[in-house]
Amino acid sequence: MAIDTSYQAILQKLIDQTKIYGASLNTIDGLPVISVFKNKDIEEALVSALSSTFINHSEEVINIFEFGKLSNARVEGEDGQIYLYKINPSLILLVLAPKSISQGILHLGVKNSIRSFQKLEL
Repeated sequence: MAIDTSYQAILQKLIDQTKIYGASLNTIDGLPVISVFKNKDIEEALVSALSSTFINHSEEVINIFEFGKLSNARVEGEDGQIYLYKINPSLILLVLAPKSISQGILHLGVKNSIRSFQKLEL
């Protein structure tokens, strides 16, 4: 199985299990690796660039307050939420979720997905 196919399968499983709107794997430099979104009009390159910017600024804030290592960042709007997880020093997982999602189910699904990505030795 090709690596891209493996990445896509992991993201699709996360979507199916948690009922999120979509997810993408992006480099810390802002380049898209793979994405699976229910809304096909989402621009991968823009999402990737914004993910990189947001996670980098979030890490700066965490460092300023000496809160340790960043585990994730979350932005909540009226109709949904965006989660960013740093999988390793070079990759970010972005998750688009409805506001009504169960936090427990979401975080369990993300944890399992990150573990699956790490097994692929990204």
